[in-house]
Amino acid sequence: MSAYDAVLLGFPKWTFSCPPLNRFIHKLGGVTVQKFFLFMTSGGFDEMRFLSSLTRKLVRNGCNVVESFTVKRKQIDGEAYKTLLESFARRVEEHLQHSQENAPR
Repeated sequence: MSAYDAVLLGFPKWTFSCPPLNRFIHKLGGVTVQKFFLFMTSGGFDEMRFLSSLTRKLVRNGCNVVESFTVKRKQIDGEAYKTLLESFARRVEEHLQHSQENAPR
């Protein structure tokens, strides 16, 4: 993954310990990615603590987490979700454009 300038990682929060996601993060040891974006879905509770813990693990493994977005199942039907998702997508796009503008030529 170090060959990529950016990674968008989407995942569900099942419990506080999501085994498939933890295995994936464990395999990232020593990876350096310029920009890491997180998109998390959840249906329950404690998602911010889970996201903070996950972010710390990624940073320890060399990932630069610059943006994250969380959405609960009950938010998906609301108009606010669409606005929040579009805002996240714009921020990701801006980060990527900024990277391209500042890339060595």
